[in-house]
Amino acid sequence: MGPNITKQRLIHLPVDWLKQISLVDTPGTNAVIKDHQQITQHFVPRSDLILFVTSTDRTFSYSEKKFLELVKDYNKKIVVVLSKIDQLETEQELAEITKFISENSRTLLSIEPLIFPVSSKKALAAKQSLPPSATTSERQEILEKNDNWLQSQFGELENYILKTLDVRQRAILKMKNPLGVAERYVRIYKQQFNSRLDTLMNDVKVLEQINKFVSRFRIDMTSDFQWRIDKIDSLLFQMSERGSDFIDNKMRFGKLFELLNSSKTKLEFEKVVTADTKADIERSISEIIDWFLDKNIKLWNKTVDYLHKATQNENTEMARTIETNFRSNRANLLEGIGQKALNLVSSYNKEVESERLAAHIKATFYQTTLPVGVGALLFYVLTDVTVLNAAIGVFIAALGLPILPLKKRKAKADMKEKIETLRKSIRATLTEQFQRELENSLKAVQDNISPFQQHVELKKTEIEEAIGQLKNSEKAIVELNHQIELSFDTTNPPEK
Repeated sequence: MGPNITKQRLIHLPVDWLKQISLVDTPGTNAVIKDHQQITQHFVPRSDLILFVTSTDRTFSYSEKKFLELVKDYNKKIVVVLSKIDQLETEQELAEITKFISENSRTLLSIEPLIFPVSSKKALAAKQSLPPSATTSERQEILEKNDNWLQSQFGELENYILKTLDVRQRAILKMKNPLGVAERYVRIYKQQFNSRLDTLMNDVKVLEQINKFVSRFRIDMTSDFQWRIDKIDSLLFQMSERGSDFIDNKMRFGKLFELLNSSKTKLEFEKVVTADTKADIERSISEIIDWFLDKNIKLWNKTVDYLHKATQNENTEMARTIETNFRSNRANLLEGIGQKALNLVSSYNKEVESERLAAHIKATFYQTTLPVGVGALLFYVLTDVTVLNAAIGVFIAALGLPILPLKKRKAKADMKEKIETLRKSIRATLTEQFQRELENSLKAVQDNISPFQQHVELKKTEIEEAIGQLKNSEKAIVELNHQIELSFDTTNPPEK
């Protein structure tokens, strides 16, 4: 025979009560041969009743405790048989061991099973002393007077198996057996699905954190941008005030001949009014661009951190209970999304992005403001004012002093109007560009995490539906157990 072929021997034993009961003596829970342990575990789900045999010299070993956990898993009825009580010297020792078994059974099984202390050695000696020709009733009478039989306490165990477990009780156990197995698998799958759901709920929290961060990012960026663009407004308001002062100072009768020199007036206007406004505005725009790009990098880095957190949210115990395919598919999806985000961060070139954004803003100025840029537009305002001043000077020489205050107010109003037009144009252009770039950045983040979000929502719905079905199965099992009890209850027959 090959090494994997199990040798079997068929023995016929003429015992009447075995005609109605199949008694399987398994190898035990701490078998040296691995196949023996597997045989024992194989019969547990198929059995209707477990007679768990332990001994006084090694009560509730580690392997026995693990076996009892398996029995509990299948919701099996269990009876404890405590053997070798003949090795104990006092009744106190037996009471202590029985109490120990009862307490441990309550901890392991959440119930206190029946415990039958027996001495198989004395019971066997008593039965071997019986006359072979004695009838069943005669044998029983002889045993009831036999010291070995009485000391063995075996009679109570036999009475339980042969009389207490009558046809009705055996039928109940037989019908409840598959329900116990079904209940075990419902419990196992429910645990697995709940573990998956716990993981997905952690993912939901991560996605909520990302969404909250993105919303907060939009609010903070918009608020910060307003502060930065207000600085440009302030530069133009200051230039407007300097322009008004310049006109008040220059448009006086005593400086008539200076006004006639437009080149000199222009240079003085550039020095006093325009000053460094052009450079200050261009520097402010560059600062806005740099600030936006730095914040955009931080947005992606934070997104990567959140995704990395999602990959770390399975504890070791949970990872062991979640089905491999579910965990693997989720991990692969997270890894792909996280790597994509990481690649975007790694390939992000601030200088290139800065040049792109600046060129776009410059092109927008050319299209929406005037056929010139920021600096040229300031020069346009300047040139227009100095030409006006020269015209006013000539007009004053011809018409006299009374007209001067009127022309001065008009010159100031024209200059302020052009600067205000410039301010609104710069503000509108930068705001439009900022909003476009901000929405593009936030959309890129959402597009990146969208597959993972869809995966979480889909799996969460599927698992919640599966858990609901398992809960319905639990209720059905409880109801079937109740119906079985009612069906065999002779005192309260079920209603027809």
